[in-house]
This record gives sequence, C-alpha cells and structure tokens, in this order.
Amino acid sequence: MQPAPPTVLAASRTPVIVWPVVALLVAAVSFALPMLRSTWWMNPDNYALLAWGRQVASFHQITLENGLTTPHPLPMALAALLFHGGTPIGFFTFLSALALLVIAASAGIAAHRRAGIPAAVLAILLIGTSDGLGESAALRGVDLLSTAAIAAALAVAPNRWKLRVALICVAGLVRPEPWLLAAAVAFFGYQAPFLRKVAAGVVGGLIAPLLWMGWDWLVAGDPLLAVNRTDDLAAIARKLTPLRQAPKTMGKMIIGIDESTLFWVAAAGMAVVLVVALMRRRLPADPLPFLVVTVIPFVLMAEIARDYPLRQRYLLPLAVVIAIEAAVALTIAGRAINRRFPGLRPYVACAFVIVAGYGVVFTVSRAPQVHTPVLPFVNGGVQILDTYKLDCPRIGFLAGRVRDVKVVPPLALHSDEPLERFKFITPGDPVPPDLDVLVVPREQQIVPDPRFHPVAQIDQWLLYGTGKGCSAGLPLQ
Repeated sequence: MQPAPPTVLAASRTPVIVWPVVALLVAAVSFALPMLRSTWWMNPDNYALLAWGRQVASFHQITLENGLTTPHPLPMALAALLFHGGTPIGFFTFLSALALLVIAASAGIAAHRRAGIPAAVLAILLIGTSDGLGESAALRGVDLLSTAAIAAALAVAPNRWKLRVALICVAGLVRPEPWLLAAAVAFFGYQAPFLRKVAAGVVGGLIAPLLWMGWDWLVAGDPLLAVNRTDDLAAIARKLTPLRQAPKTMGKMIIGIDESTLFWVAAAGMAVVLVVALMRRRLPADPLPFLVVTVIPFVLMAEIARDYPLRQRYLLPLAVVIAIEAAVALTIAGRAINRRFPGLRPYVACAFVIVAGYGVVFTVSRAPQVHTPVLPFVNGGVQILDTYKLDCPRIGFLAGRVRDVKVVPPLALHSDEPLERFKFITPGDPVPPDLDVLVVPREQQIVPDPRFHPVAQIDQWLLYGTGKGCSAGLPLQ
C-alpha cells in the first residue's frame, strides 16, 4: 500500500488541530465574564503596586507608608515598564486577561502531551471551573501572574528542566511558594550525581529570593523589605488560621478550589500514575504536577507557622494541576472503555461533550459580580484635588483608621498626583507642622489641629486649610 501524500495527511489533521483552538476561544469568552461583570473593581492592593511602579519609573524610592501590601517585584516592574497612561483597572485587566489565556493554553498543551487532543480540549474548558481563578479574574489579582508562570512550566517538556526552573522563578517574583518548587524541579531535573543535584537545587531555589532581595534594596534600600513588611501586615490583619486547624482548612480550600468532582477524579488519576511509577521503582515521567500539589501546601504551612494569613488564591497553581490531571484521567478512562466495549463509543463521546460543556456553563454561571466602595469612595477626593489644584509640596491625608491607607494609591493615580506627595496621618497622631492642607475622607472625622479650617466638601470628602502657605488662596469657611 502506498503512503498517503503529505497534502492528504495535512488536510486530515487540520480539523483535529482546530478543536483546541476553538476550546481556547470559548475559554477566553468564558473568562471574560468575571471581568465584564466587575468593570469598576479590582483588588485595592493593585493600586499600591501600580503607584509604586510609577515611582520606580521616576527613579524615586517607594513610599511604603502610603500602601498596605507587600511590594511584589514582578507587577511593580511591569507597571514601571508598561503603564504610561490609561486607567489602573484597564492595565490590570490586560495583565489578568493575558495571564488567564496563558493558563488555559498551558493546561491544554500539558494535557495534550499526556493524552492527546481530547485531553487538551477538556483541560482548556475545565480550567474555568475553578472558583479561585474566577474570583482572581474579577479582582484582577496579581496571583494570576504567578499561576500563569507555573502553568507555563507545566506545559514545558520534563526534559527541559532549566526552562521550567526559569518560569517558576518568574512566579517566585510574585509569591514565595515557588522558591522551594524551583529548587525541587532543579534537583529532580538535573541528571547528575547526588551532590551535584543538591547543588542544582540550592541554586534553583536561591534565584528568585535573591532577585527579590535585590529589587527591594534597589527600590526601598532594604533587602529584607518583603519579610519585614509581611510580618507587619500579618500583625495588622489579625485574620490568622491557627496552626492546628491549618491542614483541615487548607484541605477544604484545595478540594473546593475546583469543582470537587474534578478534584477526586484528578486525585484518582495521579494516584494511579504514582502507584505504577513506584511499582517500576522510578519517578513518574513528569514529577512537576506532584511537586506542585505537595511543595506549595508545605510552604504555606510553614508560612502559617509564622502567623501569615492563608488565602485561597495562594493555591491557584493546584487548580491548574487538578484541571490537567482530571482531563487526562477522563480521556484515558474513555479510551479504555472504547477499547473494552466498542459499542459504548457513542455514549463515551456524548459524555465527553457533556463534561466539556459543563466546564463552560460552570464558568459562565459562577462569574462573580464583586462590589466595593473603593472607586466611588475615592471619587469625592479626586474631584477636590481636580477642582482646587493644590500647589502644595505635601498634602495631608487624615485617616479614620489604619486600613484607610488603601485609599491613598487610587486617590493619587486617579488624580494623577505623585504618591509621595501624600502624607498619611493615622488616627491619634499629630498633624505635622509643615502641612497647610488636609484631605479628610470622612465628614464625621474630627481634625485634631485648631490651625485647620474647612474649605470645601464633595460627597463625604472634606478639604481643610490653614490659610497660610500654599493654602493662602483657599476660601476658608
């Protein structure tokens, strides 16, 4: 028999390749819904990262007192390089959409390498069943950037361990959990004597933290800024998980981060792979999924032991692994049924379509609509700054509580003012004598300095001035 001409083969393959592309487009539309339903909202911490990024771009050290989050190198660097206008929400919507596409495409590539086109289609569509990803999409969370880098590492072939380590180190510029993951991937990927493998693991694990420390020293003059800052914020948050309850709480989060049925399917599939590998006295062909689901929870337990808070978004890489492993397990099980019972082939095909469609419907139905007072609340302060064009070197921001500092970065960004121009004054602290104007975000607040008199009020915001210095021309009441 003569082999088919290349053109015939190419023509026969084209429709098969189209299916993952169609699945990716469907996933893109599905993931767009959480963003479209929350067009005026994102995590308030993003404003601080963006404002600090603008300070870095202007070669200024960041003003930590005007933010209530830990400075993450990757989103700050992206803000410094890419944000030159537009709205803050638009910028982070772009980054989040790009991250979600990378996650979906990477899940499809990883599943395709294991079980072919059907698994790729399922993985792309099932990735949207994650409540954690949907919530992070609505919040434009920077954790999506870390998850996208780890998903891209899952899509890379196991023998290209250096590229995997590099991608995981990128994730380590957003979250600390990938540091140990990079070390484990380097250790298991480097084919060498044991001591050299250990050295490779040490080097792989140090790349991201050293880059983070160098960034902190560059932008704030403190190489241990991230650690000190996280300790301080953990003390403020006071929403900690007791260590004895952490395993149970984390287990519930992991089971619930995707549809629980997918978790059990993925767990069963990974258990079979692990048992077969142990019976053959060797590691699984691709150890990275197993490393993700063990190393990241282990590091989070260590963080909880340091009284750091636990959030579901820290477990997002596990959602990617669950979707991939569930798609692979379902595809392999379907093929086994087809071989054993050929008459059930139409029913297996229908089940495949139902599961794929369920992934889309689940994503659409779970698209959250998040409401927040941040942007409407900031609007009055922005109008005050735009109306009076205060020509002052510093503008006092009199807070009603410590957490009101989250309002300062969006106020600065939307009024196009440098973040360092604002002086955050916490409750009970005296007003610095060099200030001539105060912006007060709540009308019921009492200004603890008789030098200041009301000037104007818009919504709940009030402007106070001393009538001297840069406030000499303001109409005092």
